[in-house]
Amino acid sequence: MADSLEPQFEGGHYRRHSGDATEGVIELSNLVTNPGNADGDHPPMLPGLKTSDSSEALNLTLHQCARDGDEYNMKILIRNLESNIRKKINQFDEDDLTPLHYAARYNHLNVVKLLVESGADVQAIGEDAVTPLHHAARYRREKTKKRDLSTDNFDDLGLDPNEQESTHEAEEDDESESRVEQDRPIELRVSNSTSIDHIEEGDTEPTLQITGPNSMSEDQSSKEESVVHYLVTKRANINAVDIYGQTPLHFAAMRGNEIACRDLLSFRDSILIHVGDNQGITPLHSAALHNHVEIAHMLLEAGADLMCRDKELSTPLHHACLEGNLEMVQLLFEFGALSKEAWVKLTEMVGAQDIEFGTPLHHAVENSHYEVVKLLLEKRAEVNKPRKHFVYPLHLAAMSGDVRICRLLVENQARIDAVNGDQATALHRAAALNKVEVVKFLVDSIVRELIKTDTMIVNDEDENSNTPLHLAAQYGHHKLAKVLLDLGADVSARNYNQWTPLDLAASKGWTKTCSVLLEEDAPVDPTDKNKTTPLHLASTYGHARVVELLLEWDADVTLRDDWGRNCLGRAIENNHA
Repeated sequence: MADSLEPQFEGGHYRRHSGDATEGVIELSNLVTNPGNADGDHPPMLPGLKTSDSSEALNLTLHQCARDGDEYNMKILIRNLESNIRKKINQFDEDDLTPLHYAARYNHLNVVKLLVESGADVQAIGEDAVTPLHHAARYRREKTKKRDLSTDNFDDLGLDPNEQESTHEAEEDDESESRVEQDRPIELRVSNSTSIDHIEEGDTEPTLQITGPNSMSEDQSSKEESVVHYLVTKRANINAVDIYGQTPLHFAAMRGNEIACRDLLSFRDSILIHVGDNQGITPLHSAALHNHVEIAHMLLEAGADLMCRDKELSTPLHHACLEGNLEMVQLLFEFGALSKEAWVKLTEMVGAQDIEFGTPLHHAVENSHYEVVKLLLEKRAEVNKPRKHFVYPLHLAAMSGDVRICRLLVENQARIDAVNGDQATALHRAAALNKVEVVKFLVDSIVRELIKTDTMIVNDEDENSNTPLHLAAQYGHHKLAKVLLDLGADVSARNYNQWTPLDLAASKGWTKTCSVLLEEDAPVDPTDKNKTTPLHLASTYGHARVVELLLEWDADVTLRDDWGRNCLGRAIENNHA
């Protein structure tokens, strides 16, 4: 078996076998050919690794040992680097990462110490300008359950089942990536064919590891000292920024790495907690956006500014409300209440406006976060404060179709007659987007009362003189049109073009809407400024069913427009004969 597992030396490089998984992953075991003093401080020498031709294979092996936490074989390789040690130990791989980046990423503290003590650069700039400290802060470790392995697995390998150790999974996703510390084998390592640093979400096939007798548990060591803490004490730049301007603290806050965050914040004299990245986003912004409540708590206790602004002028509260992170919003308010002038601070928080003049309430309403909206209103958020283009919270609630939030806003004195930059009310927006339930609420619960003193409110016009009924007709919302008509909407109202709701419905081919309007006594042959009728419009655009309906209601086929065309002439002219 040993012969079949011998690594191939091709073109000056050691290469893995391309066979099965068992053969293809055994590399380092074959390098330990001279056992040396395995129990002491002098690992064995590696024959065949002193020539320049073997440099690439040696570099890859260093990265592999760092990635796997293989302290024993790392010592062997470092001992054989001799005069080239500093150059080789800081070599970048094809992913622009050094061995120290990998050891830090997978939280192998003992390997990190070994590399640093051997000359590894703690400031090494890798892919996207990330340092080893960035990696240590970004990737958090999580405990995993042991997996039972049958005796058959070990029979196939010719091993004693009593040598079995626990099996772990390494998993990474868009929120966090973890690595369970496990000493690597001295004599044998077996894994699947998927590289540990390319495991995607759902790839949960674990790596089988048989640990040698002289290995030391890194988990025991990390209880006393962390990779983050160690690197900083070795003068790693705690405020180093990547190409996006993000520091290790940004990484910890974004990924929810509470341990790394706590370690970084322990260096209070050095850490910059207020620094923003290229978008002005601070660690507190990131924690608020991703709902990492404990990290936000740590940052606030360390003095993070509740009112810090990114380049969009958004505060952490803006970000928390955008995502509907209720617990985060509560935490931010709790810390705001601790300030000397608590009421002033809370008022400042809820009233803060971003670059488009949007408040936290705008964000929460627009994304239908009911509980957050409720809490903001309890904190006296201004319900009638518009953002850019005079968009009010009620407009946003109406457009999203969220009746509960509409009701909540109105109960807190939201103005239903407020108009946006297009002179449209919330009722206009709801009608245009066919939000029937919202329209019913606005009309049935509110407008009906107002009609007693202002009968024109249901017929309010936008900048183009369209009433809500015009918009309902234009978009074919026949049920909504019926609701509006029942509440007193003017079926004969004319817009800027002198079109009635029937003109709009006929031009778009909305047969059901036309029928609703006609049944409510809509004029059949109204003419606009060009003497165009609904029948002319339906004929022009080829809406045969609407033409039939209008004829059933005795539409006049003899009427001509300003150019002398009747309905037949317009149909022929537009190839609808």
